[in-house]
Amino acid sequence: MFSLKVQQKGLKLSFECSSDVPRFVQTDEVKLRQVLINLLNNAVNFTKEGGVTVRVTSEVGSGTILKFDIKAAIAKDADIEHSYPIRRAVAMEPGQPRFRLLIVDDKSDNRAFLVNLLTPFGFDLQEAANGKEAFDIWSVWKPHLIWMDLRMPVMDGHEAINLLRKAENEKNISHTIVIAVTASAFKDARKIALSKPFLSRYKVTDDHP
Repeated sequence: MFSLKVQQKGLKLSFECSSDVPRFVQTDEVKLRQVLINLLNNAVNFTKEGGVTVRVTSEVGSGTILKFDIKAAIAKDADIEHSYPIRRAVAMEPGQPRFRLLIVDDKSDNRAFLVNLLTPFGFDLQEAANGKEAFDIWSVWKPHLIWMDLRMPVMDGHEAINLLRKAENEKNISHTIVIAVTASAFKDARKIALSKPFLSRYKVTDDHP
């Protein structure tokens, strides 16, 4: 998940595991994954040179200790900005089904961002790097929702969604919800994505700033 970002920054990412750490542990998989993703993401983002090392050593009966260093300065009361709390979604309501989400994007950083964002909610997540991989996964896994980038190599999002819809119509099954994403700032791309025929088939979002 972090290999591309580490390579781009010229960093070294290494993992060290103590020999007495058991091969299997029983814990909350979703929360543990979220903690590790957050720690690694912050470490990679704020490390400019050298590397990031993850060491696992987890002593029975003593709990877990997480350590980190930050730069900080003493602030005065006048420096504090007071604002109203913002309501944020933190979890699914009890009793909800286990939704399957497929994230399709040729950029691993974009996929990692969505995985990081959606993991705490308890969704079942899978990733694909192009439209062909997405269609193959859909054929077997049948996700409830697909987050589909439109511009990808091998098979782009437009072709993948058309193939998916054709298969759904032939099998007479309900349509999977697809959120089509484009970062293109060109007017022609926006015009196609926002056209009525396109909107009648997909939900479209524009992640261009």
